Amino acid sequence: MRAVAFLAVWGTATPAVAQQIDTLPPVTVSVTRADIPLARLPFAVAVVKKADLAARPTWGLDEALAGVPGVFAANRYNFSLDQRLAIRGFGARSAFAVRGIKILLDGIPQTLPDGQGQLTHVDLGATDRIEVLRGSASALYGNASGGVISIWTDARVPERPSGDVRIVAGTFDRGLERTWTKWQGTGRFRVGRGGGATLSVSRLAYAGERDHSDADLRALSGRLRVPLGSVWSLTALADIGDQPRADNPGALNLTELGRNRDTVPPLNLATHAGKNVLQGQGGATLRGRLASGDEASITLFGLARDLENPQTFAFIRLNRTAYGSRE
Repeated sequence: MRAVAFLAVWGTATPAVAQQIDTLPPVTVSVTRADIPLARLPFAVAVVKKADLAARPTWGLDEALAGVPGVFAANRYNFSLDQRLAIRGFGARSAFAVRGIKILLDGIPQTLPDGQGQLTHVDLGATDRIEVLRGSASALYGNASGGVISIWTDARVPERPSGDVRIVAGTFDRGLERTWTKWQGTGRFRVGRGGGATLSVSRLAYAGERDHSDADLRALSGRLRVPLGSVWSLTALADIGDQPRADNPGALNLTELGRNRDTVPPLNLATHAGKNVLQGQGGATLRGRLASGDEASITLFGLARDLENPQTFAFIRLNRTAYGSRE
């Protein structure tokens, strides 16, 4: 009887309460893009500059992001499994590669529609700066935006033709039987009046610390920036990443590790576990300043990825293409 009485009272009181609620006026929020110093942004943003990587071998993003708060970068130096990145927990459940985090290269998304991002063709040695955005504001970048990692190459137009070459090498043993070398060359040229082009090529030849852990990574990238009159400018880019070999030595249990840490499970050798991947992408951005003072830009991009990934339990063959636009 008490329940019935309560429902009766609530049913008669609800219309009276509803009549007392006023409709709020609509709220319009507008924003203008502007260059604001990072210290004034209300976001968790970190920037890693090129100078911070001068003494690094530039194998992977873990070298650049290890000191960024809230970012966990794991690199097992097994190039068949890629690196794993997590920002405030997002991406931590990924068994391999990068998921749940948006990756951009010169403004072009490297994250596919299924949320997986690839770093095969990203050469850390060719970057000018890396911007990391943490927190809820990363949702403004769309899918897989538990965090954003935006990689930028040098956009300056050179005053004169120039170039540089960087060579680093090392070894895992005293007998020099397990060594690695990486070389990178960059050339900068002027194009027309006020335009510039950059061409960068690199290769990492890696003989891992264990048996069946060799890798061969090659990257080629080009950038072209030309003005189109006094208002508009065009930026075109192309990147190719070729990884013809990336062996997978597999995991060892404690007994195998104590017996011989260099050994490889026989199944990994029998199946030639590893990865062979070729990825290419291209894009163009048209940017201009309107009479009102606002800036307008439109970007068109596309990428293709060809992957062969023999594993101990399956043979994976994957061909992907993706394209899109940004305004």
